[in-house]
Amino acid sequence: MDDPVKQELLTDLFGKHFRYSVLLCSMANPADADRLAKALVSISKLNHTSLALLNAVIRDEFERTVTRPGSILRGNTIASKMMGSYVQEVGRKYLQDVLAPKIISLLESDVDYELNPERIQLPVTERPGFMQERADELIGFATQLLDHLLSAEVRSRLPSEIRAVSYCVREHARSFGVSEQAASLVGGFVFLRFFVPAVVAPESQCLLPEGVRVSSMHRRNLSLLGKLLQNLANNVLFGAKEEYMVIVNPFIHTNRDRMIEYLEDVCMDPRVAQGSETPWVELTQTAHQMPPSEEIATCDSRHFDLLHRILAQKHTQIHEALSPPPSDPPTQDTAQSPTQTSEETPAPATPTATATVEPASRPEGEGDSVEVQVPTTARGEAPELPPLEAAEENTLALRDFERLMKTLGPYQAPPPSTPSRISPASPMRHEGSPLLSGSASSDNDEKTTRCCPCTIL
Repeated sequence: MDDPVKQELLTDLFGKHFRYSVLLCSMANPADADRLAKALVSISKLNHTSLALLNAVIRDEFERTVTRPGSILRGNTIASKMMGSYVQEVGRKYLQDVLAPKIISLLESDVDYELNPERIQLPVTERPGFMQERADELIGFATQLLDHLLSAEVRSRLPSEIRAVSYCVREHARSFGVSEQAASLVGGFVFLRFFVPAVVAPESQCLLPEGVRVSSMHRRNLSLLGKLLQNLANNVLFGAKEEYMVIVNPFIHTNRDRMIEYLEDVCMDPRVAQGSETPWVELTQTAHQMPPSEEIATCDSRHFDLLHRILAQKHTQIHEALSPPPSDPPTQDTAQSPTQTSEETPAPATPTATATVEPASRPEGEGDSVEVQVPTTARGEAPELPPLEAAEENTLALRDFERLMKTLGPYQAPPPSTPSRISPASPMRHEGSPLLSGSASSDNDEKTTRCCPCTIL
């Protein structure tokens, strides 16, 4: 979609109504999951509503899976993919600074951490203590890396956006009655979606310069390291599923308390200690800022085309989801009793007050204000209005949705030759390391793509 008017309309309405994103997360086909997650995150960044959007989709994920606590934020849902896409983007510079040197040191070594007997050529019986030696080497490197990541200096540099999402996960775990899983859910987010993918595939976060290839042995080392860190973050010991990893369980026993303390700390808003009363207010700030046209034009046009296609495919389902439920006909119990007469005095109605709600970012001159009848207190004072996110929000979202679809018109697939945009990669420069002396050329798209596949949106 190259029409700037339609792009601006999609950007505006997806920033105004998170219901669209929440519904698409539950309705979209699995084949569209990865691209949809990136599209929603990219457009929310234009509107400066990324954290509030993630708060909405995470809450919806809890609502849909809270009856199955073991599956909360564990599957490859669009919500989980959005979390991963967002934090890997906002945390890329952090990973390059704090994680890349450690990964490079591992790649420069010739140590093999393999613990699976089926993958080892040398019979274990030929060397007493062979497996324990390898386990100690893996534990030793994992301990060095953990000490580094959990140090006060490195911890203080963790991007605030990652802290905010961690807080969001923890608070929803508490509010939905699964607070005993809060630490493991935060750990699943911080490590499964952020640290471990960069450890297992460092090139995905541009931690390696162009031309550096990871050997099969080093790839396996990174995979075993990622397993160990992830199980520690989940507070889960290795067992029958990967019996050969049981030998490194002492690492989890030794560091589980440190990890729990770290996961609690990353949820904290440093501004609270400086006098702020509400932590991470960005999670509830839903008023979006419409970006300038030239900024919208930098967003990959394929994101807008994908949203148009899915909205067109799911038009009926979205309309039904946003429409108010049909009124139930009166039942015999609620119908007027035949013995009741017109002279009988009905029970006094609950006093109400009419409050006018002006939706944020309503186009000037379009529609009327929404009048909401709310119960009054005994002294006739109306209590504080609930947030505009239930029936009233759906009504506004449905109105804007139909206007949007009328403007967009029928979906037409773009021609195959539509050019794609690739966001510029952040060149890595680590002085003093000959292995990292090269960097991707900003004027060579082909080289940039090979070096940093993560930059393709």
